Amino acid sequence: NSNNLIDESELGGRESGQSEGRGTPSVYPAAVKYIVGNEFCERFCYYGMRAVLILYITCSMGQSESTAIMINHGFIATAYLTPLMGGALSDGFLGKYSTILYLSMVYAAGSLVLAYTSSTMVPDVLQMPGLYIGLLLIAMGTGGIKPCVSSFGGDQFVGKDKNAKLQTFFTVFYFAINAGSVLSMLITPLLREYGCPNCTSGDCSFALAFGLPAALMLISIGILVLGRARVGYREVPPSQESPIMNLLRVRFCSSATRVAAIPDRDIGEEEKYSGENILVPDTPSDPRDGRRLADGARQDSNLAVNPDEPMWFKNASRVYGRQKALEARQVLSVIWVMAPFPLFWCLFDQQSSTWTLQAESMNGKLGRTQILPDQMQMFNALLILILLPVFDRCIYPSLRRCGLPLKPNTRMILGMGFASLAFIVAGILQLQIDSCEKGEKCVHMLAQVPQYVLLTSGEVLFSVTGLEFAYSQAPKSMKALMQSIWLLTVSLGNILVVVLEALTSAAKMNAAGVFF
Repeated sequence: NSNNLIDESELGGRESGQSEGRGTPSVYPAAVKYIVGNEFCERFCYYGMRAVLILYITCSMGQSESTAIMINHGFIATAYLTPLMGGALSDGFLGKYSTILYLSMVYAAGSLVLAYTSSTMVPDVLQMPGLYIGLLLIAMGTGGIKPCVSSFGGDQFVGKDKNAKLQTFFTVFYFAINAGSVLSMLITPLLREYGCPNCTSGDCSFALAFGLPAALMLISIGILVLGRARVGYREVPPSQESPIMNLLRVRFCSSATRVAAIPDRDIGEEEKYSGENILVPDTPSDPRDGRRLADGARQDSNLAVNPDEPMWFKNASRVYGRQKALEARQVLSVIWVMAPFPLFWCLFDQQSSTWTLQAESMNGKLGRTQILPDQMQMFNALLILILLPVFDRCIYPSLRRCGLPLKPNTRMILGMGFASLAFIVAGILQLQIDSCEKGEKCVHMLAQVPQYVLLTSGEVLFSVTGLEFAYSQAPKSMKALMQSIWLLTVSLGNILVVVLEALTSAAKMNAAGVFF
């Protein structure tokens, strides 16, 4: 709604009592704390639910491990496929705020359905329909808002120091995600243990374990609405057309295409636009590098018509204007860079399935306390909180001072390497578990910590860099869409897990072989 949009100078005054005058550094937007708080609660809901999901399916519902793995990763794949819908609604029709609000309501409804049907008050015959309906609604909600929240936060920044503050924002944003994850993965397994201490018991309820995340989702909606009421949000108006369809029209434009009211003056002109060259500096938001891609990037003489440009680009420049052709070329170039990304997520998301099932066959006794198998996932989020500042404040600056800056592509490649090493360690550990006498748990759960350290190091290198990479490389009108494409790589990675699980289950491979 255009009546709810706030002029930039007006919002700056409401936040700090001063406008962004010439040469005056911009203040940190007050609206950001509400967006970060909303993300914290939403991530608590998502990871809290996901932490106990695999055991709910195997324990309470009595399904096989193979079935549980496929349902778990099928859900994750759907949750990361629906961002395409969210990005299209946000950039094209509703705007980011309305998209986040409406789909959060769908998300909360799914969480409540899952919590209710997992209780002992509901007949067993309703458990499976409740599981599928709840997971579908959650996947639509969480996936739909994923590409919007981070880019919505980025939209709040203006001013000459916007780029430096954006890097800090994405670090804080990722920190909030993992703070919510740590707490949820610590608390919800305890509630699961309270409601279902023994899988063989007929009175096994997951209502508390799923109910708390549902309550946090309702709180996240309240925080979002409160932010609008108290400080307001800066929102980029939607284009009123589907960014996906617009991208496809431009890319597959033919010489016969005719569009009215598109002047030919764009052909051969130099323009400012939000990205053209996918080569990025060491820090994507580093303003010192004139080649970086962000709003208001410097004009580049290479933007003139080049006879070596592909035919579709020449046609699109003539029909739709050079600006749209450049934006489409930028998006397509980044998609090619993202092509191998699903391989990382194929490994990373098995924390909630194969690694949890591995922990269930290990000894969790630690003095007088008992570590629960679904609590081991907490190490990933906990290590993120430790390693994020270590990489951001120590490792990256030290390498820059030594003349060895890590470019974003290099960071992401190293991240994939660390993830591969983590699964080699997991395979070796599984060989030790398999060597135990039948029924004996001779390997302690904390033996999983090294593989979590390797995987989390890979996540810092790959995921944090990729999140900012997807935002900074996107044209201004397609930022949510680019976030959707980034998240689509997660979906494809989980689809790959489902396919591999079906194949390895049919081949009757042992767990160690699967890890390797």
